[in-house]
Amino acid sequence: MKFKKFAAIGIAALMAAGVLAGCSSTVDETQQPAGELPHVYIPENDVVFQETWMDLDGRVITMLCIRAGRGDNRWDYDWDDAERTPNETLRVMEILRQIEREYNTTIEIEWIAAGNVMPTLTQNRTAGDAPFDLFETGLTEFGVQSLYTGRHVMPVTHPEIVDIIKPHDNPWLEASAFSIVGDTQFAVHFKPLNSPDILRSTLMFNDTLRQQLNLPNFYDMVRSGTWTWDEFDSILNQAHQQSDGTFFPIIHGHEGLIIPLFIYSNNGTLAENTPYGLQFVGHTNDNALEAMNFVLSFAQRGFFHPSSGQRDAPLGLAASQGEALFIFNWYDTMKNLTRNIPGHDGPYTFGILPTPIGPRYDRFMMTVYTEVLYHVMADIHAPAEAAAVLVAIANRTRVPDAFRIQHELNYSLQSDCSAEMMAIMLENVKIDRSRIHGEARRGGGDALVAANNRVLAGSQTPVQAMQGIANSMQSWFDALNVLDE
Repeated sequence: MKFKKFAAIGIAALMAAGVLAGCSSTVDETQQPAGELPHVYIPENDVVFQETWMDLDGRVITMLCIRAGRGDNRWDYDWDDAERTPNETLRVMEILRQIEREYNTTIEIEWIAAGNVMPTLTQNRTAGDAPFDLFETGLTEFGVQSLYTGRHVMPVTHPEIVDIIKPHDNPWLEASAFSIVGDTQFAVHFKPLNSPDILRSTLMFNDTLRQQLNLPNFYDMVRSGTWTWDEFDSILNQAHQQSDGTFFPIIHGHEGLIIPLFIYSNNGTLAENTPYGLQFVGHTNDNALEAMNFVLSFAQRGFFHPSSGQRDAPLGLAASQGEALFIFNWYDTMKNLTRNIPGHDGPYTFGILPTPIGPRYDRFMMTVYTEVLYHVMADIHAPAEAAAVLVAIANRTRVPDAFRIQHELNYSLQSDCSAEMMAIMLENVKIDRSRIHGEARRGGGDALVAANNRVLAGSQTPVQAMQGIANSMQSWFDALNVLDE
C-alpha cells in the first residue's frame, strides 16, 4: 500500500493558500498490510443528523444487505480473511457497538444474494414473518422496483417514520433521489466512512506513463479550463501515435463507466424527471447523442484496450501493469491501485480527473447512475425504532463533509492534486436516473445497457440504438410513475 500523510486542513484552505498548485506527492512507498491503515479521525462533536434517541429495551435490529459481486462489505470483518479487515471498517464496527449500548439494542447484519431477496421476502410475508428491519442494496445490484411495487418497504415519508428519518432536514446525500418515484421517496442514501465509492464512475490516469509520453499536465489543464473534449481527443491521438502496442489510450470497465460521464459532461441526459414522472429522452436529447458519438469514435479509432468491458480483475491488472493511459472504472479501482491490492500492484503512480468538458457545457462534474440505498422494511413492529437506529448509523458512520477529502487522502489518493480534482467533482454531482428500473440494466435486447454496448461495438449508431429502446424504457418508467403513497 502507498501510505498517505496529509495535514488535517480543509481542501478549500489549501487551494486558497496555493499549496495544491505544485501537486506534491503525499505517497510514502512503505508497504503495509491493509489491516494497518491509519486510524481515521472523526470528531465526536460532528453531529449533523438529527437523531431521535430511543430505549429499544434489548430489541434486535436486523439489517439485510446484498452480498454483491464487487465484494462490498461496510459492516463486518473481511469475508475471506478477518486479519485483512481495514481499520476503517473496524472503526465502523466499533461505532455500531456504541449505538447498541446507547439505544439498548443489538444490531445484526444478514447477507443475502440478490436473486434470493424477493423469494425470501415473499415467503416471509406469506408466513406472516418480518425478520428484517432495514434493507441495504446497491441500485444496480438488485431491482428495487419490485420492493416498491410490492410495498415491501415503507416510504420514508410514511407518518410512522417521517419525523425520525427527516428526509428534508437530515443531510442525506443527493443520490437519495434514486428512490423518488412520483412524489414518493422510498429510501435514503449516505456513505459510511469505509465506502469504496466516495466517487462512483471515475476517470483515472497513469501519471507515470503521462510523463514518459511527455504529455501536458492534466491537472493544470483542469485549473485553466482547457481540459475539454477537443484537448482530450488531441491527447488520445498523441498517445495512440506513440504507442508501440504495449499500452492503449483508454481502458474502461463497461459502458456505464464511460458513456454517462461524457453525456453529462456535455449537459446531456437520458432521463428527465418531470411533473408527469420519469421520461426517457435518450433518442431526442442532442447533447446526449453527441456524447455517445464522441465515445463511439474512440472505439472506431482503436483507442480501447482489449480488456475493456471486462470490469474489475482484468481491468485492474492491465491498469497496474501500465497498459492504459486513461482508466474509466469504479472509484475503488483507485483505492486498490493505491494499496497495491493483489491484481492491482505495480510500479506506477495514478491520479484522478473530472471528465473533460463537452462543447455544450461550461462546468466540470461527476455523475452517478447507481448508489447504495437504505430502506425501512414494511410490516415490522415499531418501525420508528428501526428508523431511529438507521439515522444513528448514518450520523455516526459517515465521513463528515469537512473531512471527506482528508479521508480519501488517507486511504485512496496518491497526491494532493488528485484531492483538488475530487473537490471540484464533488461540487457538481449529476444524478443519472436512466437505470432506476432494473429492466433497463439488462445486457440483452431492448434495454439501455444492451443499446450502449451496440453503440460501442459499432453495430448501431447512437440514435438508432436509443430509438430502438425508447418505447420499452418509457414503459418501465411508466410502471414506476404510477406509484404513489
